Amino acid sequence: MLYRLGYASTAVKDGQAAWQAVNEGMFGLLLTDCHMPELDGYQLTQKIRQHLNSEQLPIVAVTASVLAKDAQKARDVGMDDFLTKPITLAALDAVVQTYLPKATEFRQIQTDAPPQQAILDEHRLSQLLGDDLAVKQEMLQLFVDSTQTLVDQLQTSIEQNDEAALKQAAHSISGAAGVTGAMALSRICSTIEKAVSEQKLDLAWHHAQQVNASFEQLKQTIQQQQATQSDPVIPPD
Repeated sequence: MLYRLGYASTAVKDGQAAWQAVNEGMFGLLLTDCHMPELDGYQLTQKIRQHLNSEQLPIVAVTASVLAKDAQKARDVGMDDFLTKPITLAALDAVVQTYLPKATEFRQIQTDAPPQQAILDEHRLSQLLGDDLAVKQEMLQLFVDSTQTLVDQLQTSIEQNDEAALKQAAHSISGAAGVTGAMALSRICSTIEKAVSEQKLDLAWHHAQQVNASFEQLKQTIQQQQATQSDPVIPPD
């Protein structure tokens, strides 16, 4: 139906997939069924309001219920409006026209991301440790092992909504990552620390969601590098 109205859209299979899509992408409006597997529409809305820019992304419930208590529940968890099934093209168009303009600030915050950085800056690492591959591999492995604990602490701070713990974990990761040459991870954590200090908590929580993925990407890069450097050199006959 959105296509018929001239709008691009993304469909997902359940509430958890919807949360991941909103967290990673840029959307002007969220239409969510109230009864989905994994996360229902109410839980999804609460999670978005807690961890992303809580006022800017318009969220509209899609429900078969016409009960006043269900409409009130939708508003109580932070939904902006609701559509009752079966949805008509006119009703859908009216909702889109009403709420899409509100999304401008949300899109600006979503795109206010740290500049793209190298996953692993080899030059910076060589400046610190020289060109001995064995020494660099040992240092990188120590970094991964120690930073895993900090990343786990950061994820716990997200779950517990603990601003102080989030800032401390981000500060520790940023420093260690910067010294080791893990510049993308360092920049994300530096952005989180600054956002918490400036009380831009929606922005801080948003970037905090990216830390685990960035760390996993870094570990894969290090593993690939170590595998390449460990391959034996076979001289030609």
